[in-house]
Amino acid sequence: MNDPFNQIHKMLSEEEKEKLRFTADDRKAVFNKIEECKEQPKRKNKVKAAAAYILTPVALAILIVAIMLQTPMKQEVVTALPFLQTYFSKYGDEGHKKAVKESKVQVINQSSVSEGVRITIHEVLYDGARISVAYSLEPEAEDLKGKLLDIFLFDIKVNGEKVREYGLSGGVEDTQGDQVIQVQNLEIKQDLPDQFTLGFDIQELLVSNPEKMESEYIKGEWGFSFPIKRVGEVYTFQPNSSKNTELGEIKVNNIAFAPSGVLLEIERKQPSERINNGRMIDYKLFDEKGNEIKLIGGSSDSFRYKDGLGTGKGERLYSPVESIPESITLKPYYRFFDPDLIKEYTAAITGELPLYLPQGEEGGIVVNKIERKPDEVWVHFDVVGDFAEERKNNLSLQLGKETAPEKRIEGEGNLKNNKRKNQLIKFKTSYSDDLYFLTTNYIPEWIPEWEMKIPIK
Repeated sequence: MNDPFNQIHKMLSEEEKEKLRFTADDRKAVFNKIEECKEQPKRKNKVKAAAAYILTPVALAILIVAIMLQTPMKQEVVTALPFLQTYFSKYGDEGHKKAVKESKVQVINQSSVSEGVRITIHEVLYDGARISVAYSLEPEAEDLKGKLLDIFLFDIKVNGEKVREYGLSGGVEDTQGDQVIQVQNLEIKQDLPDQFTLGFDIQELLVSNPEKMESEYIKGEWGFSFPIKRVGEVYTFQPNSSKNTELGEIKVNNIAFAPSGVLLEIERKQPSERINNGRMIDYKLFDEKGNEIKLIGGSSDSFRYKDGLGTGKGERLYSPVESIPESITLKPYYRFFDPDLIKEYTAAITGELPLYLPQGEEGGIVVNKIERKPDEVWVHFDVVGDFAEERKNNLSLQLGKETAPEKRIEGEGNLKNNKRKNQLIKFKTSYSDDLYFLTTNYIPEWIPEWEMKIPIK
């Protein structure tokens, strides 16, 4: 049997081997890591004596990795250890999780301390669709412990040159004790080479106190610089697809199929009054079989205005596909953001069944059955119209006919799907004749004039 230790040892440089010093602190960290990674065996009999660790070749490899997590690792080392859980596999979106199954992650583990706060860049994923960064912020000063930290002001450099347009978007936040862990996309509005050095200099942090509902800012100097290399197969092309109607012009400038997602660069030109009309535009994406490709991120549209015409550009990131489809269909839709355009509808829970609850002009909810459970009300229903998931999450209960946020009761259930028939939502409240269903017209509306089928060449 091949020993994983020997394989890993061959991959290390002399400098990296020198770092494999096993101290008492290392031993404690390693066994903690083993406990996190291994599955507890199912035993019929309890063992009273203290358990002894038997280091199998895989466990020994984990031991080595636990030590090496203190320093940057070579990509081929990570690739050789598929059992290693990364920050992206634990905290990332579905695109990250799929990409890192093929070990497409770059381990950085670079830290910087300033003003009593340690910031660590743990991992980077760059696959041609996006650059994602997994990092943590940890207070070392006692007066900052128990508070939430976030990056506020920062600069980005690519190969030493400062980038003008950038930002952080999307991602997941989690806390481990006083440590705040973030996985976010680094938005850089310029073309990037396959390899470059990224400079990430942070000047100011936002510090929030959850208990007192207060926030403050900390100025400091947290500097990072590390090489980045694009990983994985990416297919990009310029479709030159557009639609020009009385609404204006919409076109897709670039498409990228990458391990962590499908990226579309979308541009639209419209009269200014059509842009600022209380409704925002977004896009759903479908493959040639009509299956929806889920939206998982992207950047907000930035506009410039001239002579009554607004030109907006933005990116949308969709979940990765198993194989590149023959075509994709982009379907734009409106969503309200002006509260004056949103209408509310109420109906007594005692109404005759089936009970129709409108959600605008294009559809609604049909309540078929109501079950009274101990401290719960179960509602069985069907969905009428498109945007099934949005319609299901637009259904709630409230006490009394007059709508008020504090009287609203949100439902629970497996509603994150496009199923319409035989759906169930559960409300944690006792049944009462004074309960009312509440729906609104805050449901997307298709823009059929701008729908585009794009062949993939």
